[in-house]
Amino acid sequence: MNRVSLRARSIGSTAAAILETSGHGAVAATFSRSCYLELDGGLITLVTPELLNGPLNVVVTDRAGFSFEQLAAGQPVEVSPRTLRIGDRVRVDTTGARVWNARLSPLAGEEALRVGERLAAIDAVLVDAPEESLARPQRPRRAAESMSVLAEGLCRTDAGMVEDAAGRLAGLGPGLTPSGDDVLAGVMLALTLLPSPSRSRLREAIHRAAGGRTTRVSAAYLKAAARGEAGEAWHALRDALATPAAAAGDPAALGSAARGVMAFGETSGADMLAGFALGLRALSAR
Repeated sequence: MNRVSLRARSIGSTAAAILETSGHGAVAATFSRSCYLELDGGLITLVTPELLNGPLNVVVTDRAGFSFEQLAAGQPVEVSPRTLRIGDRVRVDTTGARVWNARLSPLAGEEALRVGERLAAIDAVLVDAPEESLARPQRPRRAAESMSVLAEGLCRTDAGMVEDAAGRLAGLGPGLTPSGDDVLAGVMLALTLLPSPSRSRLREAIHRAAGGRTTRVSAAYLKAAARGEAGEAWHALRDALATPAAAAGDPAALGSAARGVMAFGETSGADMLAGFALGLRALSAR
């Protein structure tokens, strides 16, 4: 592979903090459009622009003929104030990249009160979830039972019940971000959006149960969700939930935003959206 220079367009707020405290690291995993780097301060992800902004993402310009799959797990990474070097051939220039704020803003007032009325538009999107997703009614028994207990615990604001259910879902399924973890991340984002005196306690219960029972990559995303941080598609969904059109019953904008979330990964987007809907429904029913 020839030497490749990439330019960072934007850096997620969590990734920016990690880069400030890191000097070294290694490639953790690679895909055609993304590359996970395990650094001293935590995990970040290099992504192409179509994967959008996210709390851990460094969005880089496309380079013809280059794929992150040309890199290999274990290659060394060096971090300097303006540059990331991967092995001896790839350089990422971070000069001038804007920092993107990943934290979701809670819904307020009437926006929060009417969330329950808007769930039908999200449910309509989840009907098209992949067959292997936990969004499907025919989900495995362990997942179905755990999700039912989780919903009940949220309704009751029972942190112990929530923690128990989260512990059973954590790490459930294959991949870098198992389906059970994605469901839990979606629930934590629902807890971020709906104001409640107990929301921090419930998010902490989920993160405490799940954080140590899964992959390094999934643990990083769960930690971000516990802080109320999410990717750009989730910010669009949050804004769609808050619009007067959605409140008036027009599902078009909300459905489009929900499909934008569900498009990520093979099942990750659908599983997160299923957890999000579960959380919103349970919290709205209190």
